[in-house]
Amino acid sequence: MRILVATDQPFWTPDGGAKQRIACLVGSLLSDGQAGKPAIGGVFYLGPVEHLSAQGKALASDFGEVFSPLMDAAADKRSPSGATGQSMLRTANNVLKDWAGTASKWTLGKKSKGAQVGAAGSSTVPNQGNALRLSDYRWDWVLPYFNHCVQQFRPDVVLLEYATMTYLMDAIDPGDRSRIVWAVDTHDCLSHRCRQFQELGQTHWLEISEAEELQALSGADIIVAIQDQEAAWFGQRLPRQQVVVAGHSPGIVPGNLQSHGPVVPVAPIVAAVSTESISDPVVRFGFIGSDNFPNQQAISTFLDQVWSTLDHPGLRLVVAGSICNFVRKYLAEHDSERSVDVQQLVMMDRVDALESFYGAVDVVLSPIQVGTGLKIKTVEALAMGKPVLASPHAAGDFATQVCGLKCCQTSEDWRQEILRMARDANSIEAARQQASHFANASLRPETVYRELRQAIQETIDQKRNHANG
Repeated sequence: MRILVATDQPFWTPDGGAKQRIACLVGSLLSDGQAGKPAIGGVFYLGPVEHLSAQGKALASDFGEVFSPLMDAAADKRSPSGATGQSMLRTANNVLKDWAGTASKWTLGKKSKGAQVGAAGSSTVPNQGNALRLSDYRWDWVLPYFNHCVQQFRPDVVLLEYATMTYLMDAIDPGDRSRIVWAVDTHDCLSHRCRQFQELGQTHWLEISEAEELQALSGADIIVAIQDQEAAWFGQRLPRQQVVVAGHSPGIVPGNLQSHGPVVPVAPIVAAVSTESISDPVVRFGFIGSDNFPNQQAISTFLDQVWSTLDHPGLRLVVAGSICNFVRKYLAEHDSERSVDVQQLVMMDRVDALESFYGAVDVVLSPIQVGTGLKIKTVEALAMGKPVLASPHAAGDFATQVCGLKCCQTSEDWRQEILRMARDANSIEAARQQASHFANASLRPETVYRELRQAIQETIDQKRNHANG
């Protein structure tokens, strides 16, 4: 089996939940090809070339042969359409400049200063910048290049990451288009997420209606939903497509992390913060995330309504990821409005390995209130064998399962659960064991991606049988 991944996300440098999910999903598909043989992979990458430096390209090559229109343009190679590489590069740069102008106030926006050109892991700043449209993602000059790459690579399957990549199907000759299995990995319901942001007065990175989203997906053979409720929505509206669920499997065997991880130094968040180290018997509650609106809303609300109201010397709040930048600024700007004890805050910033964060906390917090799609941090925590306290929105289907997760409906629920765990180490250990058992039973790659692998193989067989009469 030959699998080509079309994406604008440098998922080989998984510094965000969405990229980590792509890497795990693709890695699982490649390791489990036909008749037990590994599949042959390829990556058609539409992001900027800085992610394909020597080191970046070596990492990307772990997923197969890499095709990059922008890299070829930078090398002044002639495109399949006959345009020179420099001409292609000028075209791309002009598009990126236009996007940078449109979204110049998005500090982490998709097109700011030639930033990555994709959907996954996008970040917005509240009430700043303008939303992009699907048409902004369509680069017609790329179509001949993509058709050439497909003819050269001869994939059995093309996995399109997000609806923004579906226009690439227009490039393919009818014979190849009918032969190939086209799968779109949706990650979430973009139109619903967009509407949620708009209702909160926020700018979502992509302005898209339900009709536009469904039209973009209508040419695919397989729609990959990230959770059951979104699969049901897609399935009702796209009856001609096969809709399957593929969540997230970090591929980590739980139990490798001790209930109390390595000692982590307290990093200053304001000048007054101590530099003592975390040590038992404190109980460490952790939040990890990128600097986007859902995480900003979640951590600021949690600090205001929950953490600032707790009075227990044995508590620590460990924050990791780029959201730390927001937390520092938020506390500095609102210091007079709350009573957050900075001595109880630990800032880890960016972590290169998930184990370094999850090994440093006892309980993971997921107070997310907005956004569609699976909450990656919830899955990661359970896969690591860590207890989770989650909002109903973040808990999703996990709320009804015995998996080491406790759903907190109100601020008082959050306070009571945190204090209960702080006073009862046995409750943490019991939840940890539940999480580990659940992860071993339900979060392994062979379980999470089974439905997708089966759908791909069955569709390949159907297309081959049809071609052979």
